[in-house]
Amino acid sequence: MKVSFKILLITALLYSCQSDFLEENLDNVLVSNNYYSTVEEAESAVIGLYSQLARDGLYGLYLSMCSDLGTDIAYFTQRTNTIYTYANYLITSSTGNLIATWRQAYSVIHASNLLIEKLPEKATFSQERQNELLAEARFIRALTYFVLVRIYGDIPLIEKPQNLSDNLQVSRAPVAEVYQFILDDLNFAKEHMKWLSEMPQSGGRVSKNAVLGVLTRVYSTMAGHPLQDTSKWEMAASTAKELIDTNFHDLLPNYSQIFLNLRDDVYDFTESIWEIAYTEGDLGHRIGSFNGIRSTSGPNGEPSSEVGGGSGFVKSTVNLRKKYGENGEGYDPGITDFRYHWNCIPYQLDGTGKPRLNSDGTVRLSNEFLLVSYRKEMSFGAYTANETGVNALTLRYADVLLMYAEAENELNGIQRNPLANDILKQIRQRAFRSFSDSGAVTQFEDVEIEGINYNYDYSSLSQVDFRNFVRDERARELPGEGVRRWDLLRWNLLYPFVKSLEGREPRGTAWENIQPHHVLFPIPQREIDINPLLIQNEGY
Repeated sequence: MKVSFKILLITALLYSCQSDFLEENLDNVLVSNNYYSTVEEAESAVIGLYSQLARDGLYGLYLSMCSDLGTDIAYFTQRTNTIYTYANYLITSSTGNLIATWRQAYSVIHASNLLIEKLPEKATFSQERQNELLAEARFIRALTYFVLVRIYGDIPLIEKPQNLSDNLQVSRAPVAEVYQFILDDLNFAKEHMKWLSEMPQSGGRVSKNAVLGVLTRVYSTMAGHPLQDTSKWEMAASTAKELIDTNFHDLLPNYSQIFLNLRDDVYDFTESIWEIAYTEGDLGHRIGSFNGIRSTSGPNGEPSSEVGGGSGFVKSTVNLRKKYGENGEGYDPGITDFRYHWNCIPYQLDGTGKPRLNSDGTVRLSNEFLLVSYRKEMSFGAYTANETGVNALTLRYADVLLMYAEAENELNGIQRNPLANDILKQIRQRAFRSFSDSGAVTQFEDVEIEGINYNYDYSSLSQVDFRNFVRDERARELPGEGVRRWDLLRWNLLYPFVKSLEGREPRGTAWENIQPHHVLFPIPQREIDINPLLIQNEGY
């Protein structure tokens, strides 16, 4: 069981900037001249940054659960939910969740800037501890800018706390400048952050391991669209290899255990590198509920809320299911890739936490597949009908391994490091050893599949074939974890991949509505009204 620090929502003393960015004085409360002087005060300020990342506009909902929606692997059909406009490319400059993401992201940036500027002036404790806390703040600031630059493109780059005496009209900085700022922050964090092996075994705080993983992701993104700085592939490969060479992380033997740990408040560093954590028993967001298995009342009238079932809003596309080997016509129990049976659920739960049954005792299958990596039903953790304490899995080792394999292939083609080929072998061997169908869709066992001769040798694949295989494998391994949109954007494949589902996927409307300009989302109109230097993105 994890020993997680309590996520504190720091009061208005530091972070009361609830109004839109640049509209009002962002430092609109009096802060003691001596604040940040003690390590306890500085610690509280840093923990407050983590609490802001967990809000709905960031990793509490939109970045953890919605970033796969409207891609080639996931869709959303609940028309009464405001996320429908986001997931189906009906967005405008007034779409609420985009406004929340902008506002909350710049709130995090302001709070980070305040700490980064004031801590060195006020602190009375050791320089080493100051640098560790500054490293966390600069990591969080970099991560937040990384979120914004991928959503909006050119963005205002605010490096210091703003107040009413400043010129609050700030133009959009070019993408390349934003990325350089992100790299500066992350490299500072890398220099001063401790390794996970040197930290207390508790969840939620960033380590050097997490910094290396995020740096790998940033370098991989810079190597792709829109910057197309291919020199960054070498940095992506070397940074990922530095993390791999620590031998601290590994793949868990069973794929499902990743998500069962999240469900049950177990913080396992084997594969999980960083989670946005909630203390055991706390509620905070909708992971496992919003994107969980839909639950209905039980056969004897048991209410769905008693088993922790989800809403079933997030659906998997025919494209994702075909990547696992399904023919696209319905559930195939013969598929031996366990991830298909874990992620693409064709049934609902009853009030006892079991699949709904037909009158003859067979599982009642649907023609809609839910995309549900996370589980809430029969949880040992806390939940209500709409909220859970399930952590947001921000970075895991399998993701870093696949980024390393991708970077190595981009650098060296078929002459890539043998480790790149072995990574695919490791990930796929796990996928094909974890599923046993014992007569019911939900009975999963950790067993070796016998009698099937799988070929796990990828060394003969050409650079193009290996590239395509890794891209498909990222879809199979990471669905529902909020990375697919960002992958498709850096590959410059969002529009063609989503558009290709038109006529092939009978449900959802994203593939009908998407336009080329949807690679970026609109700047909130209210921000443009406040700041005339902000120019709207094309198409909005």
